[in-house]
Amino acid sequence: MKYAVASRDRVLRYLLVISILGFTHWFFGNLYEQIVLAPNLLGLGVEGLQLWRQFFQFSDPRYYFLPLNPIAILVTFAALAISWRSHSKQRKWLMGAASFALVTGLLTVYIVTQINLKLYFGPLSDDISWLQSTQQLSATLGKLRLVSELITLYCALRAYLLMLRDRNNIAYKKTTDPMY
Repeated sequence: MKYAVASRDRVLRYLLVISILGFTHWFFGNLYEQIVLAPNLLGLGVEGLQLWRQFFQFSDPRYYFLPLNPIAILVTFAALAISWRSHSKQRKWLMGAASFALVTGLLTVYIVTQINLKLYFGPLSDDISWLQSTQQLSATLGKLRLVSELITLYCALRAYLLMLRDRNNIAYKKTTDPMY
């Protein structure tokens, strides 16, 4: 039984590290988009958007985001599932991380399918008001996604740090308590 708990904790630790790395990767990619790319898109007309599309002709942000982002969400839910029966202190933080990972994923799906594909890859509309409102919506939802990613990261880090603290307390008890 003791070895099963140690094995479960080891797997949970690895899953949390992958989740933290994945969401850190995702957060800094989206932070770059919000600081560098989004302000340049606001106010672009049809001609500016055509130039923007030419800029991304050979590179594509999907190659940065696509490999790790779905894995980060799945690993966060796997960590929650592994810790579910343990009634540990980190379970509430894992519930928060999984909840906000889901919010981040849903926001991303909406932004990509309903905004980015139409704005950057679909046929261009001559309607300037639609273009500006869509760009503004993209910037606003991008900021909400950043906040959601940051909360996910915070919750996952708290769960990981609690796990490390509990592990160190047990190691300390083993060395100091002769009855352990």
